[in-house]
Amino acid sequence: MARVIAFLHPLIALASLAFVAYVASLGLRSRETVDQHLRPRHARLAPFGLALMIANLVGGVLSTWALRPDLADRGAMHLRLAIAIVLLMSTAALLSRRIASNETARMLHPILGLLALVLSGLQVFFGMPLLPL
Repeated sequence: MARVIAFLHPLIALASLAFVAYVASLGLRSRETVDQHLRPRHARLAPFGLALMIANLVGGVLSTWALRPDLADRGAMHLRLAIAIVLLMSTAALLSRRIASNETARMLHPILGLLALVLSGLQVFFGMPLLPL
């Protein structure tokens, strides 16, 4: 049963990654004049994406601690990437408050979000060897 439960974190993380990619696509598409109507949806859904990533970080730490103590050393890069992703997304969220009035925030927000998304994809590959197969 513990082995089945250990698969919950990777499955939830993949679903979260798909959701965050969708939210990012809304933000990128909303930069075009024709699709500016997507900005409110991006702004409304992005906090849920950040919350999911924070929950995945906590869930991964808890599942490693409770179910997979053998991964304490091997999962270090996976954990570091998770922390970096949450920090990048949190910084992008803070910058979003200033997008309307600050050109630097307007420039950095999508870069940080895209970097977090790329690192999330990379993190999948660092997590694959950790699966309880």
